[in-house]
Amino acid sequence: MTDTKPTRTTEAEKREIIRLRIEGHSLRAIASRTGRTTTTVSNVLKAYPVDIASLTTEALREAQESFKRTLDPEWLAAVAARQTIRLLQQTDELHQRVAMAMVETDPERFVALARGTTALSTALSNMARTYQAVLPMKQTEDDSEALPELVVKIMSDDDVRALRAQQKAEQELAA
Repeated sequence: MTDTKPTRTTEAEKREIIRLRIEGHSLRAIASRTGRTTTTVSNVLKAYPVDIASLTTEALREAQESFKRTLDPEWLAAVAARQTIRLLQQTDELHQRVAMAMVETDPERFVALARGTTALSTALSNMARTYQAVLPMKQTEDDSEALPELVVKIMSDDDVRALRAQQKAEQELAA
């Protein structure tokens, strides 16, 4: 039989014991995870007391402050602006695709893209109404009450030809 002296608890092990205790683990669970006895874990925690109640209260206070920040009108306005810009960018991209579909004479693709544009316009309109209801926004005389609605209609081949001829004429005038 060899006599082995127990090794000293390293600083890293002590920090691990304290961290596990802060997370709410029991002495036995900490001992099992660290490979130390419950007596060693208890001695470390006596040397470096951890007030779980104050840590919980502090965590709760931090969570409350974080929640208050999410209700800050300036923060909400910034989020609203980012979402609106994202939707506007998607709508613009869809408008470009619709124009390309019209040029490519792919009626099924055109209709699908037009429906997508309509859905995005509706989402943008709904978002604007929600922001107006929730955020403290001041309306000026220049602000419109609602966004314009996009109307999609199915065009006959003759209508498409006439529209293309009109677009071509407008492009020639612009050039």
